[in-house]
Amino acid sequence: MKKLTAFVGTVIFSLFLVPSGQAGGIGTTALPYLNAPVGARAAALGGATAALTDSAFSLFENASGLALLEKGEGSVSHQIGLAETNTEVLVMAYPIPQVATLGLGVIYQGQADIDNLPGEDPWKVYDLLVSLAAGKSLNEKLRLGGSLKFMNSTLGEYSANAFAMDLGFQYEPHPVASFGLVIQNIGTGIKYISHTQELPFNLKASVGARADLAAEHGLGGAVDFVYGIYDELFSTRMGVEYIYAKTVSARAGYVLGSESLEGLSVGAGVHMDISGLTYLLDYAFAPKLWDGFSQSEGEHTLTLGIEF
Repeated sequence: MKKLTAFVGTVIFSLFLVPSGQAGGIGTTALPYLNAPVGARAAALGGATAALTDSAFSLFENASGLALLEKGEGSVSHQIGLAETNTEVLVMAYPIPQVATLGLGVIYQGQADIDNLPGEDPWKVYDLLVSLAAGKSLNEKLRLGGSLKFMNSTLGEYSANAFAMDLGFQYEPHPVASFGLVIQNIGTGIKYISHTQELPFNLKASVGARADLAAEHGLGGAVDFVYGIYDELFSTRMGVEYIYAKTVSARAGYVLGSESLEGLSVGAGVHMDISGLTYLLDYAFAPKLWDGFSQSEGEHTLTLGIEF
């Protein structure tokens, strides 16, 4: 009962921390990469991970999933995105028995330089995020997690900072079913010169299921419902994952939502045990189509990881 009371109290407290800005409509919030899936597995699943996440990437998806780690884990990820945008990610997490699983995450996103006045150097454009997170099991069915985030955005000679936090919960009433709840980007806006933009404040609810179909075949899937308070945008993210012999994975995802640029995504992964260590390799591809399918581009994400 005490743990359930603590859970309810945390949810209520988090609602008092909701930023006080006014909703501005689609595309009015800053740092759009905060809405994107992080890592190849999440990208392949269309971002539908809040109910089933259980890796070091949980610190970006739903920090409560960190509590499921039984070993230390570290991963690096590289994404070739749209409009010459590249994203580099580093995540590390380690469980401390009887305490919590702690995590560290870094995201660096850069793009092509912007031309300046004649004779002046081009402007460098990049974003940096550093996150510290923790996840803990309150009992066999309920997990709680949270993360603190520092963000910097740089455009040439101008720079802006912001701070935020996420709160996440997972509830697993049965080994087959799991539910997730995430409150993202509770914090300050980011101020560019004299103008302040709110961060994308999101509420995310997720339902997932996974089961063994036969001795060496497993299937899992999730649906995430995401509402952006300031962007006034609701989207539904769906993902499914097939696993063979706990080694090879095939994934697919899709995002439904007005003005959504996510759409279809696919990917695969391999987990290899070598000399007592587990090595992870995941890949995702997300095609982007415009103008009645007459124009296209694609996002490629590659993640390398190790469990120790």
